Amino acid sequence: MPYSLEYFNERVLAEIERWPVGVLADYARIVELLVVLHAFVKKTQATPERDLRIARRRMKEVRDG
Repeated sequence: MPYSLEYFNERVLAEIERWPVGVLADYARIVELLVVLHAFVKKTQATPERDLRIARRRMKEVRDG
């Protein structure tokens, strides 16, 4: 699913681009997680509760190892 991120203020983008590499990597990961969350929310709007319970259980198993 292709997404793009637009900055409506060029100064904000310029400031972000000056962040240290590690901070920038953390920021990129947060943006990726927001994209996944957005897709999940859109998909689950019509998903039955039973399927949501299964998905939550699987997510917990993956997270906890």
